[in-house]
Amino acid sequence: GYSGGGKLENSTAMPTESQHHYFSKPHENQYYSTYDLARVVKILAAKIYKEIFPGVRIRINDFSKKKGGYIPPHKGHQNGLEADIGYLTENSHKQVPQ
Repeated sequence: GYSGGGKLENSTAMPTESQHHYFSKPHENQYYSTYDLARVVKILAAKIYKEIFPGVRIRINDFSKKKGGYIPPHKGHQNGLEADIGYLTENSHKQVPQ
């Protein structure tokens, strides 16, 4: 197969929202990944929020489904090794939860 194919075993659920990040489509249950990917994204999101762009959260669109598999329209995102992270915008900081 290819690097984006396959399935996801022993998935880790990333929280759908925190002080440092949020998923744009939490209702689609596509917030699962490998433990390592979730850890890296959490660390980077905290660094962006605290040091690079203070107060700005990153937007995550898709990780994988709990057991992997096809997510239209992606050819990848099946094995928990990919993340769609949105560009930072001027109004990103306005989305911080109270």
